[in-house]
Amino acid sequence: MQSKNLPESSNSGLTAGGFCECLQQALQRWMRSKNLPGSSNSGVTAGGFCECLQGSMAMGKGIVLITGTNEIVAERVKKYLPAVFRRIHVEVRLDYMNKEDISKFFRSFLARFVPSCSPSEWNAWENLFLDENGLWAGHIAISVDMLKQFFMRQITEASCLGIGEYVALEQPGVKEYQVRSHNHRAEFFRTICDVDAAYLFLDQYAPVRIEPSPLI
Repeated sequence: MQSKNLPESSNSGLTAGGFCECLQQALQRWMRSKNLPGSSNSGVTAGGFCECLQGSMAMGKGIVLITGTNEIVAERVKKYLPAVFRRIHVEVRLDYMNKEDISKFFRSFLARFVPSCSPSEWNAWENLFLDENGLWAGHIAISVDMLKQFFMRQITEASCLGIGEYVALEQPGVKEYQVRSHNHRAEFFRTICDVDAAYLFLDQYAPVRIEPSPLI
């Protein structure tokens, strides 16, 4: 707080703006300036970042760092920045979904919209959705974002077709879209499992393709 009116302060501690900076960019800069650790133009330093990770709030609440590349956990980076990676206790890598992942996501994501669905119904519709000749059987690269977008698109389609209703929840004034009757559930799942809609969605889906900047 003392430096809030001194944005150009040379204090090497971690600023709020510095913490919001992309970790990927910070690591690239640290690696490029590894022979100039005292440079005043290096922005947030590795030491400053460590101060934040071991601060009282971080130790009590924890911090989640999300990046879209595997480069930052390369062994050469870990060897050069051991103090940083000693403070990163768990690494989780997300990859494309396999058939088992898609199966679990199918049920867990859609359950709130069909609360009365029986186990036998779930099994039947899940098997149809994951048909070996279909798009979602794990033969192509499927991400969580891709599958979630498709589900939301088809749920919106079902709602527009009058399948289901908005049900009042315990919280006053809050309603949620749900499909409760057996006949409507069948229509709802047919919409979710629509192969033509899946092909159309995948044709229109625009995955982000960004070539990563190499860490020096």
